[in-house]
Amino acid sequence: MTIKQKIAGALVAGSFMAASLLPAAAFADQTCTISGNGRDSRNRCRIKVERRLTVDQRNTAIVINRVVVIQNTGLNDANNNTTNGGDVSVDTGNTNSTINITVSGNTNTAVPPDPGP
Repeated sequence: MTIKQKIAGALVAGSFMAASLLPAAAFADQTCTISGNGRDSRNRCRIKVERRLTVDQRNTAIVINRVVVIQNTGLNDANNNTTNGGDVSVDTGNTNSTINITVSGNTNTAVPPDPGP
C-alpha cells in the first residue's frame, strides 16, 4: 500500500467518523419554545439544519495474468522397429493440467450516516 493510499484511507475513515458524530453534537436540539409572550408581542423561531457529506473514492488496478503450460509425455519414439511384422506400440503417461486464476480488484464501500430529521 502506497503512502497516498494510506493517507486517502485515513481521510475517508476520518470523514465518516466526524459525520457520524456530527448529528449528536450539532443537531441535538432542534426545538424552539416561545413562552412568556403577551399582547402585541412578536416572536420568531428559526431552525436551520444543514448537513454535507462528500465521499470520493477512486481505485486503479492493473492486473496481468500470464500462464504458460507445457506438458511432456516423454518424447517417445518408435522408429526402425521391424520385429513382429512391424507392429509398434508406445505407451506413454498421461498429462493433466488444472489452472485456477482468481483476480479481485479494488473494492470500496461507503455507508453514509443517517441524515436524521
